[in-house]
Amino acid sequence: MSTPCTFTIDLAAQRFTAFEGSESIFGIDAKRILTDLDDFRRLPPAKYARAIWLYFSRPDEVDRFGKVYAALCAGSPCQYYVHMRNAATRQFTLCKVSITPSADGKTAQGLITPEEPEK
Repeated sequence: MSTPCTFTIDLAAQRFTAFEGSESIFGIDAKRILTDLDDFRRLPPAKYARAIWLYFSRPDEVDRFGKVYAALCAGSPCQYYVHMRNAATRQFTLCKVSITPSADGKTAQGLITPEEPEK
């Protein structure tokens, strides 16, 4: 079973600034993820949201992320379920993602928790 992963986003700069525990879910280290994601931050907000979503998860779930990103930028916490992609195995794991923006709305903290498959 994968372990949880935490992350921090600078909302104003459209930039992920920290990732911890990424190897378990995504199959690659935090430095690689941050480098890959840095390329997206120059995109307009809607294209940025789509690019981030496609990097992490299944294309058929992309329509949810625009709403999530808009809510975060408006200062609202978000919680949703999504299938996260492991870059090493190309397999997907259902995860719960919880993201809470800071009081000043400039950053957000996130937690990605793998869900146990039903038996």
